[in-house]
Amino acid sequence: MDETTDDTGIQDGTDQTVTDEQRAERQEKQAEREAKEALHEEKMAEREVKTAEREAKQAEREEKAAYREEKMAEREAKQDERAEREAKRAEYEDREDREEIEGTTDDDVFVGTEEAEVFTGGEGADTFSFTYELPSETDEETSNDDTITDFSAEDGDTIVLDTAEGVSVSFSYGDSDGDGEDDYTLITLSYDTAQEGSTIDGGGIIDLGSIAILDNILTEADLGL
Repeated sequence: MDETTDDTGIQDGTDQTVTDEQRAERQEKQAEREAKEALHEEKMAEREVKTAEREAKQAEREEKAAYREEKMAEREAKQDERAEREAKRAEYEDREDREEIEGTTDDDVFVGTEEAEVFTGGEGADTFSFTYELPSETDEETSNDDTITDFSAEDGDTIVLDTAEGVSVSFSYGDSDGDGEDDYTLITLSYDTAQEGSTIDGGGIIDLGSIAILDNILTEADLGL
């Protein structure tokens, strides 16, 4: 490259001026790149914020959906409970038309038969005895639904269940007056023909009968079962 000098022999500095311009241009381009990178990062941050907002809204929607499902399940459970109570109340009301057998002031012994009966022991330590045999033993499938109106463990009343081998005894509770609180015990007896050692073919459940004990909430322990 040609260089020019003045009378003193000193270079005029043209090459130095060009170098400064290039440096300034590079710095300007670097600043532009940094600005673009900053803008890109800002947009990325905005997208991340929007993504987080969408995820938060989605989580909120899922939480609301789960809450609705929970409430729906609660309503269905309450409906099922009401239906069960109504069914038990209907069964209880159906028992009112059955044969009534009343005791004395002494210690009476009541023996259930194949008929559906309503027992009222009266005073004294009464015994209520029920026998449940399998259909194969009686040659006839029967279901006896009996009621005890005034059972009192305090007075010494007892319930005796004489069941064939393999008979299942279960306890449930019902609301006779519709006030939302259980007030009687229902003892249900059944036989599963599919159980091991069964002497009856069929592979189903045979309903052998039930006993409703009014105004009492009893358990297996109360009856010594």
